[in-house]
Amino acid sequence: MKKKNVIYKPTDRRSHLSFFLRAFLLTFLTVFFITARAFSQTFTISSSDPSVAGSTLSASSTNQIVYVLAITASGGGANLSQLKFTLTGTYATSDITKIVIKFNTSSDYASSYTASSDLTTIASSGNLNTIGLYTPYVSGTSYIWIIADISSAAAGRTMTVSAISSSNLTFSAGTCTGTSYASGQFTLGVPAVSEDYSTWSYTKTFTLNTSITGANISSNNVNFPVLLRLNPGNFSDFSQTLASGADIRFAKTNGVPLRYAIERWVAIPVIMILQKYG
Repeated sequence: MKKKNVIYKPTDRRSHLSFFLRAFLLTFLTVFFITARAFSQTFTISSSDPSVAGSTLSASSTNQIVYVLAITASGGGANLSQLKFTLTGTYATSDITKIVIKFNTSSDYASSYTASSDLTTIASSGNLNTIGLYTPYVSGTSYIWIIADISSAAAGRTMTVSAISSSNLTFSAGTCTGTSYASGQFTLGVPAVSEDYSTWSYTKTFTLNTSITGANISSNNVNFPVLLRLNPGNFSDFSQTLASGADIRFAKTNGVPLRYAIERWVAIPVIMILQKYG
Protein backbone atom coordinates (compact mmCIF):
# COMPACT_ATOMS: atom_id res chain seq x y z
CA MET A 1 0.00 0.00 0.00
CA LYS A 2 1.34 3.35 -0.92
CA LYS A 3 1.51 5.94 1.80
CA LYS A 4 -0.02 9.24 1.06
CA ASN A 5 1.14 12.53 2.43
CA VAL A 6 -1.70 14.08 4.31
CA ILE A 7 -1.76 17.82 4.65
CA TYR A 8 -4.04 19.05 7.40
CA LYS A 9 -6.06 22.03 6.48
CA PRO A 10 -8.21 23.34 9.30
CA THR A 11 -11.72 23.98 8.23
CA ASP A 12 -13.02 25.13 11.59
CA ARG A 13 -13.29 28.95 11.60
CA ARG A 14 -12.93 28.85 15.37
CA SER A 15 -9.34 27.64 14.93
CA HIS A 16 -8.52 30.70 12.83
CA LEU A 17 -10.20 32.91 15.43
CA SER A 18 -8.27 31.27 18.24
CA PHE A 19 -4.94 31.80 16.49
CA PHE A 20 -5.85 35.43 15.81
CA LEU A 21 -6.91 36.13 19.38
CA ARG A 22 -3.75 34.62 20.79
CA ALA A 23 -1.56 36.65 18.43
CA PHE A 24 -3.51 39.82 19.23
CA LEU A 25 -3.30 39.23 22.97
CA LEU A 26 0.45 38.68 22.78
CA THR A 27 0.90 41.85 20.76
CA PHE A 28 -1.32 43.83 23.13
CA LEU A 29 0.52 42.63 26.21
CA THR A 30 3.89 43.46 24.62
CA VAL A 31 2.78 46.99 23.66
CA PHE A 32 1.20 47.53 27.07
CA PHE A 33 4.34 46.34 28.87
CA ILE A 34 6.63 48.58 26.84
CA THR A 35 4.30 51.55 27.25
CA ALA A 36 3.99 50.99 30.98
CA ARG A 37 7.77 50.90 31.33
CA ALA A 38 8.12 54.15 29.35
CA PHE A 39 5.91 56.01 31.82
CA SER A 40 7.09 54.47 35.10
CA GLN A 41 9.56 57.22 36.01
CA THR A 42 9.00 58.99 39.30
CA PHE A 43 10.78 62.21 40.28
CA THR A 44 10.84 63.17 43.97
CA ILE A 45 11.79 66.73 44.91
CA SER A 46 13.25 67.76 48.26
CA SER A 47 15.16 70.62 49.88
CA SER A 48 16.64 71.78 53.15
CA ASP A 49 14.45 73.84 55.49
CA PRO A 50 14.95 76.61 54.60
CA SER A 51 16.15 75.76 51.12
CA VAL A 52 18.76 78.52 51.44
CA ALA A 53 19.30 80.60 54.58
CA GLY A 54 18.28 84.24 54.31
CA SER A 55 20.95 86.93 54.13
CA THR A 56 21.66 90.38 52.78
CA LEU A 57 22.45 90.38 49.06
CA SER A 58 24.49 93.46 48.27
CA ALA A 59 23.38 95.82 45.53
CA SER A 60 25.12 95.08 42.20
CA SER A 61 26.01 91.56 43.37
CA THR A 62 25.76 88.67 40.89
CA ASN A 63 25.38 84.90 40.94
CA GLN A 64 23.57 84.84 44.26
CA ILE A 65 22.13 81.43 45.21
CA VAL A 66 18.57 81.97 46.43
CA TYR A 67 17.17 78.44 46.13
CA VAL A 68 18.43 74.84 45.90
CA LEU A 69 16.25 71.89 44.92
CA ALA A 70 17.18 68.20 44.81
CA ILE A 71 15.42 65.86 42.37
CA THR A 72 15.70 62.08 42.77
CA ALA A 73 14.63 59.90 39.82
CA SER A 74 13.50 56.29 40.06
CA GLY A 75 12.40 53.92 37.29
CA GLY A 76 14.43 55.80 34.68
CA GLY A 77 15.24 59.38 33.75
CA ALA A 78 13.67 62.15 31.70
CA ASN A 79 14.35 65.68 30.49
CA LEU A 80 13.37 68.68 32.60
CA SER A 81 11.97 71.38 30.33
CA GLN A 82 10.37 73.99 32.60
CA LEU A 83 10.43 75.36 36.14
CA LYS A 84 7.95 77.68 37.83
CA PHE A 85 8.59 79.52 41.09
CA THR A 86 7.12 82.35 43.13
CA LEU A 87 8.86 85.22 44.91
CA THR A 88 7.30 87.09 47.81
CA GLY A 89 8.32 90.18 49.77
CA THR A 90 8.54 93.94 49.47
CA TYR A 91 11.00 93.87 46.56
CA ALA A 92 10.50 95.93 43.43
CA THR A 93 10.71 93.87 40.24
CA SER A 94 13.58 96.12 39.15
CA ASP A 95 15.60 95.05 42.24
CA ILE A 96 16.40 91.76 40.47
CA THR A 97 18.07 92.20 37.10
CA LYS A 98 18.37 88.53 36.12
CA ILE A 99 17.53 85.00 37.22
CA VAL A 100 19.00 81.82 35.72
CA ILE A 101 18.83 78.14 36.59
CA LYS A 102 21.96 76.05 37.09
CA PHE A 103 22.02 72.24 37.03
CA ASN A 104 24.28 69.41 38.08
CA THR A 105 24.02 65.67 38.58
CA SER A 106 25.79 66.16 41.92
CA SER A 107 25.47 68.68 44.74
CA ASP A 108 28.68 70.45 43.65
CA TYR A 109 27.64 73.97 42.68
CA ALA A 110 31.14 74.86 41.48
CA SER A 111 30.85 72.39 38.59
CA SER A 112 27.20 73.13 37.77
CA TYR A 113 26.27 74.60 34.41
CA THR A 114 23.70 77.14 33.23
CA ALA A 115 20.58 75.24 32.20
CA SER A 116 18.28 78.09 31.15
CA SER A 117 18.14 81.35 29.29
CA ASP A 118 18.12 84.57 31.34
CA LEU A 119 14.86 85.53 32.99
CA THR A 120 14.94 89.35 33.02
CA THR A 121 11.25 90.16 33.50
CA ILE A 122 10.58 89.29 37.12
CA ALA A 123 7.03 88.75 38.32
CA SER A 124 5.73 90.85 41.20
CA SER A 125 5.34 89.41 44.69
CA GLY A 126 3.07 86.35 44.84
CA ASN A 127 2.98 85.72 41.09
CA LEU A 128 4.52 82.80 39.22
CA ASN A 129 7.76 83.11 37.28
CA THR A 130 8.13 80.61 34.42
CA ILE A 131 11.54 79.78 33.00
CA GLY A 132 12.29 77.37 30.16
CA LEU A 133 15.22 75.00 30.59
CA TYR A 134 17.70 73.51 28.13
CA THR A 135 16.14 70.10 28.91
CA PRO A 136 18.83 68.69 31.22
CA TYR A 137 18.47 64.94 31.70
CA VAL A 138 17.50 64.04 35.26
CA SER A 139 18.50 60.59 36.53
CA GLY A 140 19.70 59.43 39.91
CA THR A 141 19.80 62.53 42.14
CA SER A 142 20.27 65.88 40.43
CA TYR A 143 20.26 69.45 41.70
CA ILE A 144 19.03 72.79 40.43
CA TRP A 145 19.97 76.22 41.75
CA ILE A 146 18.01 79.44 41.28
CA ILE A 147 20.58 82.20 40.80
CA ALA A 148 19.82 85.94 41.00
CA ASP A 149 21.65 89.14 40.06
CA ILE A 150 20.77 92.15 42.21
CA SER A 151 20.30 95.67 40.87
CA SER A 152 22.53 98.54 41.91
CA ALA A 153 19.36 100.39 42.93
CA ALA A 154 18.25 97.75 45.46
CA ALA A 155 17.80 99.51 48.79
CA GLY A 156 16.82 97.18 51.60
CA ARG A 157 13.62 95.58 50.32
CA THR A 158 12.97 91.89 51.03
CA MET A 159 12.53 88.76 48.92
CA THR A 160 11.75 85.11 49.70
CA VAL A 161 11.52 82.18 47.27
CA SER A 162 8.35 80.21 48.06
CA ALA A 163 8.44 76.42 48.38
CA ILE A 164 8.46 74.79 44.94
CA SER A 165 5.72 72.17 44.48
CA SER A 166 5.91 69.06 42.33
CA SER A 167 3.50 70.62 39.83
CA ASN A 168 6.01 73.43 39.20
CA LEU A 169 8.33 71.12 37.25
CA THR A 170 7.69 69.79 33.74
CA PHE A 171 9.35 66.52 32.66
CA SER A 172 9.27 64.81 29.27
CA ALA A 173 7.90 61.66 30.93
CA GLY A 174 6.91 60.29 34.32
CA THR A 175 5.35 61.85 37.40
CA CYS A 176 6.69 64.25 40.02
CA THR A 177 6.09 64.17 43.76
CA GLY A 178 7.78 65.27 46.99
CA THR A 179 8.04 68.31 49.25
CA SER A 180 10.36 71.31 49.35
CA TYR A 181 10.60 74.34 51.61
CA ALA A 182 10.81 78.08 51.12
CA SER A 183 14.08 79.96 51.29
CA GLY A 184 14.89 82.31 54.12
CA GLN A 185 14.23 86.02 53.72
CA PHE A 186 16.77 87.96 51.68
CA THR A 187 17.38 91.68 52.03
CA LEU A 188 18.26 93.17 48.64
CA GLY A 189 20.82 95.88 49.14
CA VAL A 190 21.07 98.05 52.24
CA PRO A 191 18.85 101.09 52.84
CA ALA A 192 20.49 104.46 52.44
CA VAL A 193 21.74 105.77 55.77
CA SER A 194 21.08 109.42 56.47
CA GLU A 195 22.60 109.72 59.95
CA ASP A 196 25.26 112.31 60.64
CA TYR A 197 27.97 110.04 61.99
CA SER A 198 29.93 112.96 63.41
CA THR A 199 27.33 113.19 66.19
CA TRP A 200 27.71 109.55 67.23
CA SER A 201 29.51 109.01 70.54
CA TYR A 202 31.56 105.96 69.67
CA THR A 203 33.72 105.54 66.57
CA LYS A 204 36.61 103.40 65.48
CA THR A 205 38.91 103.87 62.48
CA PHE A 206 40.19 100.82 60.57
CA THR A 207 42.96 101.01 57.99
CA LEU A 208 43.21 98.42 55.23
CA ASN A 209 46.82 97.66 54.32
CA THR A 210 46.80 96.93 50.59
CA SER A 211 50.57 97.37 50.17
CA ILE A 212 53.07 94.57 49.60
CA THR A 213 53.36 94.13 53.37
CA GLY A 214 49.61 93.55 53.64
CA ALA A 215 47.07 92.33 51.09
CA ASN A 216 49.49 93.15 48.24
CA ILE A 217 46.84 94.54 45.91
CA SER A 218 48.32 96.50 43.01
CA SER A 219 45.18 97.10 40.91
CA ASN A 220 41.88 98.86 41.53
CA ASN A 221 39.16 96.57 42.91
CA VAL A 222 35.60 97.84 42.81
CA ASN A 223 32.67 96.32 44.75
CA PHE A 224 34.96 93.72 46.31
CA PRO A 225 33.74 92.40 49.71
CA VAL A 226 36.09 92.75 52.66
CA LEU A 227 35.70 90.57 55.74
CA LEU A 228 36.21 92.53 58.97
CA ARG A 229 36.19 90.70 62.30
CA LEU A 230 35.45 92.83 65.34
CA ASN A 231 36.54 91.56 68.75
CA PRO A 232 37.34 93.09 72.16
CA GLY A 233 40.94 93.52 71.02
CA ASN A 234 40.17 95.88 68.13
CA PHE A 235 36.76 97.25 69.16
CA SER A 236 36.12 98.09 72.80
CA ASP A 237 32.58 99.48 72.52
CA PHE A 238 30.52 96.30 72.37
CA SER A 239 28.76 97.32 75.58
CA GLN A 240 27.35 100.36 73.75
CA THR A 241 25.81 98.46 70.83
CA LEU A 242 22.24 97.31 70.47
CA ALA A 243 21.40 93.61 70.34
CA SER A 244 22.90 91.85 67.33
CA GLY A 245 24.81 95.01 66.39
CA ALA A 246 21.72 96.69 64.95
CA ASP A 247 23.20 100.19 65.38
CA ILE A 248 26.66 99.55 63.92
CA ARG A 249 27.42 101.51 60.75
CA PHE A 250 30.36 101.79 58.35
CA ALA A 251 31.48 104.81 56.38
CA LYS A 252 34.43 106.10 54.40
CA THR A 253 36.68 108.69 55.99
CA ASN A 254 34.64 111.40 54.24
CA GLY A 255 31.44 110.17 55.89
CA VAL A 256 29.91 108.46 52.84
CA PRO A 257 28.05 105.33 54.08
CA LEU A 258 29.32 101.91 53.04
CA ARG A 259 27.02 98.98 52.35
CA TYR A 260 27.57 96.12 54.76
CA ALA A 261 26.01 92.97 56.16
CA ILE A 262 26.45 91.35 59.57
CA GLU A 263 27.43 87.80 58.77
CA ARG A 264 27.54 86.48 62.33
CA TRP A 265 27.08 87.89 65.83
CA VAL A 266 27.88 85.79 68.87
CA ALA A 267 27.75 86.49 72.56
CA ILE A 268 31.52 86.47 73.30
CA PRO A 269 31.07 89.12 71.83
CA VAL A 270 32.69 88.67 68.44
CA ILE A 271 31.23 90.08 65.26
CA MET A 272 31.97 89.32 61.66
CA ILE A 273 31.13 92.12 59.28
CA LEU A 274 31.10 91.78 55.53
CA GLN A 275 31.99 95.29 54.46
CA LYS A 276 31.73 96.35 50.84
CA TYR A 277 33.34 99.37 49.26
CA GLY A 278 30.86 101.42 47.21
